[in-house]
Amino acid sequence: MVNSLTPSRILTGSLALLALGTCATRAEDADRQRWYLHFRSGEFDTAWDVLDFWGFGIGMNLDKNWGVEMVGDVWEKNVRVDGTGRLGEMSVNSMMPQVRFRWPLWNDRLVPYAIVGAGPVFFQFNDQVDAGFGRSIESEGWRAGATAGVGIEYFIADNITFALEGKYTWIDKMAVEVDGATFDEDYSSLLATFGLRIYFDENHPRLLAEQEKEIPGRFSLGFRYGGSILTEDQFTSGIQLKPEASAYGRTLNQYPALTLGYNWGEHWGVDILIGGGEQRLNFEGLGNISEYAVVAGMPQLRYRWPINGGRWVPYASVGAGVTYAEINDAKVAGSIADLKGKGVYPAVSVGGGIEYFVTRNFSLTGDLWWLYTWNHKLEVNGTEFRGDFSSVQIQFGFRAYLFD
Repeated sequence: MVNSLTPSRILTGSLALLALGTCATRAEDADRQRWYLHFRSGEFDTAWDVLDFWGFGIGMNLDKNWGVEMVGDVWEKNVRVDGTGRLGEMSVNSMMPQVRFRWPLWNDRLVPYAIVGAGPVFFQFNDQVDAGFGRSIESEGWRAGATAGVGIEYFIADNITFALEGKYTWIDKMAVEVDGATFDEDYSSLLATFGLRIYFDENHPRLLAEQEKEIPGRFSLGFRYGGSILTEDQFTSGIQLKPEASAYGRTLNQYPALTLGYNWGEHWGVDILIGGGEQRLNFEGLGNISEYAVVAGMPQLRYRWPINGGRWVPYASVGAGVTYAEINDAKVAGSIADLKGKGVYPAVSVGGGIEYFVTRNFSLTGDLWWLYTWNHKLEVNGTEFRGDFSSVQIQFGFRAYLFD
């Protein structure tokens, strides 16, 4: 299902493949200051009604035992008030500074830790479903939150750890207004994750790949996250595509992507990209009546030109492949009694980006690329409509090099 391609699941796939493909030599903690990035997925938290949970953080180990980090968590909870059915979903977004106490074991390779923190939490109601269709539902604002928990990380490489973490996040109750009546709802949540911490320096520094006499071929696994902006939203006569309610700034739809790549020589590389997002279908005179999820799958050829000894690597890319699209969360009403749309359609892309190598086997990335897809088919009350659209993706992420 297209609507199951969420940031959490894209990140889950990235983390699992990276953990399997990382070299495990020279793996140990360090008794010094080290910056790191932390990527986490809580895909299995649906068992206790936490939906599409993923998180990220940037932190520093101050010494062998103490560390600090700034952590962002994103998840959703079902909204049910006063005995109603599911009205929709509440987007919960927290940003909290945390203190981390660590005690390395097993030759500094296994590191249990405890965390505690506090900070602001932003709420926004979205994805209104059938029980909420036709009702006025409003909920958006900031609340205070606090968190505490424990975790354990295992060094699978000199600068990469696999981490399991569990914590509880307490949040002040959030007001939900339904047809003029206000309800205070508690969205405090247990959050359990697995993920990776990737440190900005190695215990045993190595040359960058482009600094070697013979530049090796290297596989990579990447995760990107950012926004998608429609550059052509007129699907066909009388039907438009609009950003989702949860779009950043009411313009940027969320757009996660996973890449599996290979570089050969100094200049050439290729990525197999899988990524996608959702828009709302807007029918003239009826408004937004469904979501239209679109997933792109395509190879993208990259031309790279390393500079500064391979520390910075700008690149240009072109791609051709397909998109798979389908209608979901349809709210058929009024003159529309039947709405269908599902299929595979051609697509092309063009763009570029830049890669900054933090260490030999890990880089931060920024990408800007344009996607055009055409000949999409919708069936409305038995009548077929064909249309196309285009969007530009602005994404940031990482690329980790496997078996290196």
